[in-house]
Amino acid sequence: LLYGGTGETSAYDLISRAVAQLVPLQSIDPALVPVVEALQEVAFLLEDKAAFLRDYRQHLDFSPGRLGEVQSRLHLIKQLRRKYGGGVEEVLRRGEELKRRLAAAADRSEKLAQAAQELAARERDFHELAASLSVMRREAARRLESEITAVLEELAMPQTVFLVLLRQTAPGATGTDEVEFHFSANPGEPPRPVARIASGGELSRLMLALKSIMAEHDAIPTLIFDEIDAGLGGGAARAVGEKLRHLSRWHQVICVTHAAQIAACAERHFHLTKEEHGGRTVTRIRLLDEEGRVRELARMLAGRVDQAALNHARQMLGKGA
Repeated sequence: LLYGGTGETSAYDLISRAVAQLVPLQSIDPALVPVVEALQEVAFLLEDKAAFLRDYRQHLDFSPGRLGEVQSRLHLIKQLRRKYGGGVEEVLRRGEELKRRLAAAADRSEKLAQAAQELAARERDFHELAASLSVMRREAARRLESEITAVLEELAMPQTVFLVLLRQTAPGATGTDEVEFHFSANPGEPPRPVARIASGGELSRLMLALKSIMAEHDAIPTLIFDEIDAGLGGGAARAVGEKLRHLSRWHQVICVTHAAQIAACAERHFHLTKEEHGGRTVTRIRLLDEEGRVRELARMLAGRVDQAALNHARQMLGKGA
């Protein structure tokens, strides 16, 4: 359009043509001289500026893709300003805040990953320890079965079957085992959980067997036995008394009994009686002195207090001590 256009007459060409027509006329009318000079100067400027623009165009680096990027970014900035309000400064401030939060989140993610690795390592350690504990429990279970059976034979329960069953359970503070004691006191009866089938006397003797074996390791301070003499007499009752006496080295043992052989093994005796008082029945307990111990033991032996029973009672107390 300014100079040397292709297919179109340029501004330089048009001015040059005008100058060519005006030059002959300036000799006729001197007033046209400044006009010709001005147009010639314009033509020179057009040529010069056209050369500058030609060079400028050749050095332009135009990229349609870059234009798209800029337009997309301008659209994004517009969206951000609409979302967060204010100008670009507010958007930038919000951006810095979100960067800090993102960095903190990334730090938490790293810590969570580290914690997950540590947890996995601890779980592996747990299962290794639980497996070792299960092996030790199975070995201990077989020993306990054997020792309990031997003690129960001494306590007049020779045909007793005692089993320690271990089952897999959910992991917990004590490992992955659930332990249950099974028991059968009668031949031909399958062992069942102790809590379901054992009678009071059987349960007392079973607990006595357990406690006598575990006496040195059990932290329970006081043990109470009731009905432990049910169905017992003679040597079996004496064996129960000796087990209770042995157990009292580590625990306080309280035993309610009608068997003289068991009572004779105790260090201290209390006598319980029922009386009617004010229209109500009350139970009284009295600590027996040495003579009272002999008399009550004689009564338990013979149903009466005579010299023979007293002598026998003294003899039993001496052996018990």
